[in-house]
Amino acid sequence: MTLRELIQEVTRLGELKSLAEKIIELHPDWADQLESDVLRVYTNVSEEIEDLPGDDELSGHVIVVEEISNTFSNLTEKWTDVHLLDSDGEKWAIDMTDWNGLVDLPIKDNTCDRLSHRLAHILYEITFWGRTRNSVLHESEQLQFAAKDKDNIIEISMEDFIKQCDELN
Repeated sequence: MTLRELIQEVTRLGELKSLAEKIIELHPDWADQLESDVLRVYTNVSEEIEDLPGDDELSGHVIVVEEISNTFSNLTEKWTDVHLLDSDGEKWAIDMTDWNGLVDLPIKDNTCDRLSHRLAHILYEITFWGRTRNSVLHESEQLQFAAKDKDNIIEISMEDFIKQCDELN
């Protein structure tokens, strides 16, 4: 199933309300948001993605939704990670990726028991920087511009970085 097909199926099943509920659960700061507002925003996001023509720029990539767990100081933390996986097995962040390249990619997911939850995790990840394709692309361009600005870069050795992290803990 591709992202486009997932959106179509969640819509066909009438599961957009469940999608909004899951997104609110994923974003604790939104606990006070009206479900109807979240539903409206993510219905618009879904429609925008579904209407994209798609391209083959990311051909050979797969959208992966997987559960990650990490144990630190006898505490195990679990979360759902969404990323791209290329044909060489390399993982790539998905949050600043052009939605047009994602829309027809297949999805690999062994963690979500509901299609609306799978879609919620993906949409939550790709809308981290904006609620429209253009706003995400704009934020990506701004980050690339900032990365080229040598005055914006602070160089630090790995040893100093570790030392500073240890001081914070």
